[in-house]
Amino acid sequence: MSTGILYIYMYIINSILCIYFIFLFCVCVCVCVCVCVCVCVFNLLNTDVYSAFPEALLPVRLLATLICTSTVVVVHLVTNDAIAYLNSHWSSGSPSSLPSSPAGSDLQETSRPSSTLSMGALGLLLLLGLLSGGSAVIHSLRYFDTGSSGLSSFPEFVSVGMVDEVQFVHYDSVSERAVPKQAWMDQLTRDRPDYWERETDRELRNQQVFKVDVETVKKRFNQTGGAHVFQWMSGCDWDDEDDTTDGHDQYAYDGEDFLALDLKTLTWVAPVRQAVPTKLRWDQQRAYNQHRKNYLTKECVDWLKKYLAYGKSTLQRTERPVVSLLQRSPSSPVVCHATGFYPDRVVVFWRRDGQELHEQVDPGEVLPNHDGTFQVSVDLDLTAVPQEDWGRYECVVQLKGIEDIPTPLDPALIRTNWGKTGRDGGLPGPFPIAGSVAGALLLVGALVLAGVCWYRKRNDSAKRPAAGSDTSSENPEGQKHLLAPTPDPKS
Repeated sequence: MSTGILYIYMYIINSILCIYFIFLFCVCVCVCVCVCVCVCVFNLLNTDVYSAFPEALLPVRLLATLICTSTVVVVHLVTNDAIAYLNSHWSSGSPSSLPSSPAGSDLQETSRPSSTLSMGALGLLLLLGLLSGGSAVIHSLRYFDTGSSGLSSFPEFVSVGMVDEVQFVHYDSVSERAVPKQAWMDQLTRDRPDYWERETDRELRNQQVFKVDVETVKKRFNQTGGAHVFQWMSGCDWDDEDDTTDGHDQYAYDGEDFLALDLKTLTWVAPVRQAVPTKLRWDQQRAYNQHRKNYLTKECVDWLKKYLAYGKSTLQRTERPVVSLLQRSPSSPVVCHATGFYPDRVVVFWRRDGQELHEQVDPGEVLPNHDGTFQVSVDLDLTAVPQEDWGRYECVVQLKGIEDIPTPLDPALIRTNWGKTGRDGGLPGPFPIAGSVAGALLLVGALVLAGVCWYRKRNDSAKRPAAGSDTSSENPEGQKHLLAPTPDPKS
């Protein structure tokens, strides 16, 4: 739906709701006035309203029913309209799945397995916080292995592989098969018919290694039961501009860092004392550590380049972002929101008079959308900036492969929660008007119902017989309290 049609639709909905609310409000006021006049007249005549004219309060009951029904209808209409509005204008995605990488490691004191390909469980990794936020500025290949115990609803071993944060391979202990997750892997299968069989064999070995590793680490922490997770991440980064590379080889236990290989010193870093015994043993294995460095900085990079070539149409595509200016309230920061772009190597910033701003700015992190693209937001605080100076500001989006996208800070371009623009005119949104009138209706209804309850209570008090009078002829058991005392549980 185009923006023009959308705003026409919003205007029509808003008008209908306003007319409906005004009519309903007038009806409520008229009924309230009539009821109040009737009560006053009967009081002047010293007459019991409820006894003399039992149907006098019928309009009040109808009013209460009308208010309840209209409230449900209005909430339904406004909610649906709001959802459509937000989906059309403030679209955003949710994070996608995560990566994994090759290598295995037995933490037993007697042996250390050779490197193997493996992958990791995205959802669990996110839950435990192993992965840090932020966007990569270079191509990456990652494998994540996750071994667990005490989690009946989760496989004991899961491995995933990711290229540029796109999952391309998966293995778990339930299926015990390595399977592709991207269509472009079919070409790799044709070029290397034994690829998946070899991957499966490696993951089967890793599965056995991790089963032992989990129990070994549990003993180090003096744990016997409960849910525990042992994770390993391995992979490499490659900058296609200056051809620099980097490698990563690290372990975590229950979401906390456990061991990591320092490629410069070829020694292992142990942030917790339970990992020190393994660190001391592995530090002595200089040949193996050098082998790991060669793999992470060379062989891994070669595989990364191959995967990028196979998945070029997907992994090396460029999708232009959609840029919007958003503002929740007149006092809120103006948000420059870019979404739908790929790859995630984007730079978004505010500038004034052509100069990049570092103050008044709150940058956000790049987040994945559900469709494989990305989004990012950067806030600009305009509290101390008069509106006549807004023309000096603009948001700039830079993405490799396309020209810079500047968006001037024009009030007419800002999408808000209270209308099309934040400062001058625009079509009013339905939310403030609907909320105000609905609130007034609910207030009037509450006052009317409270008045009726008070009046009936006063009438009942006036009609109740004096204390000690005999009521057994009408109620053999006598008058009961409406709120009976709670019986003593000991009685």
